[in-house]
Amino acid sequence: MCSNLGKGVVLFWFLFVSVPSNSKALIEKQSKSMPLAEALVNVSETPLKQIEETPISFKAQPEQCVTLRQGRKCFASVTLEWQAETEQSLCLHEYGHQKEIACWQGNKNAKVEFEFESNETVVYQLISNENQEIMAQTQIKVSWLHKKSSRKKRWRLF
Repeated sequence: MCSNLGKGVVLFWFLFVSVPSNSKALIEKQSKSMPLAEALVNVSETPLKQIEETPISFKAQPEQCVTLRQGRKCFASVTLEWQAETEQSLCLHEYGHQKEIACWQGNKNAKVEFEFESNETVVYQLISNENQEIMAQTQIKVSWLHKKSSRKKRWRLF
């Protein structure tokens, strides 16, 4: 029979020998039996790619138009404004429509004011004149205070 001290020494020696001295060896050992661990390690070791943000700031004021009932048109005076660090040649489009609202050549910023009228959210896009690429977009969200009632209101007295 072994004493408790002897069991402890053997257990300590087993753990010391079986556990790799550095984390890389541990990862290699785990990756053979655990493919998910390997995938997570590979993801954490790869450098994060910078997500390129559009160098154009594009805002709508107001960003939301509120109507009384669902389905009714919302009316508002809207200002669309964009700003860039470098000169841009852009056209402003309403999503889903081919016709330009406005175009600019070699500008760093611009502002357009118009009367908004819609019963649904509208997306506006700034499209490059050179390659027809969408450079920035914004939206005017249409919301309502009361949902459309499917039940007709009858005005009977009896």
